[in-house]
Amino acid sequence: MRKGSRPRAVSQQQFEDAHFFGAVCPETGETEALIAPYLSKDIMRQHLSQIAQRTKPGRHVVVVMDGAGWHTADIADEFTNLSIIKLPPYSAGLNPIEQVWSWLRQHYLANRQFQGYEDIVNACSDAWNNFISDTKRVMSLCQRDWAKMTKC
Repeated sequence: MRKGSRPRAVSQQQFEDAHFFGAVCPETGETEALIAPYLSKDIMRQHLSQIAQRTKPGRHVVVVMDGAGWHTADIADEFTNLSIIKLPPYSAGLNPIEQVWSWLRQHYLANRQFQGYEDIVNACSDAWNNFISDTKRVMSLCQRDWAKMTKC
C-alpha cells in the first residue's frame, strides 16, 4: 500500500439493516439481547421485559439509556424491578453498552458484505454469542468507576 492511501474495504450496495438491543450487567457479566427489523417503543419495551424477567427475585435493575425517541420516560412504568437512567444529550459515550457495539464492529461486523436481513441477523447473533462467551471480557468492557454495583 502506498503511503497516504487508504486500505480497500468492502462496500455494501443494499440498504437492509437490523437493530440490535443489548444489556449487560457489569457486576456479573450476565447479558440480554434482542435483534429487530425496526426501532420502536414496543420493541424497546420487549427488550426491557426480557431484562425484567431475567432479573432474580429481590433484585432491581437500572438500565442506562440515551435520548433516542423510543426511550421515553414512561417506557419502564410496567416493570416493578427495573428503572431507567437517561443520559444527558450528546453523552452516549457514558453508556457502557457503547463499548460493546464498538467491540462487535471491530471484531466481527465491520468491512463485511451481507446477503440480506437474515444474513445480518446471523452475523449479529454470532458476534454477540462470541462476545458473551467470555464473562470477564463482558465485565471489563462494561464496568465504570462512576457506576459501582453493590450486592444486596
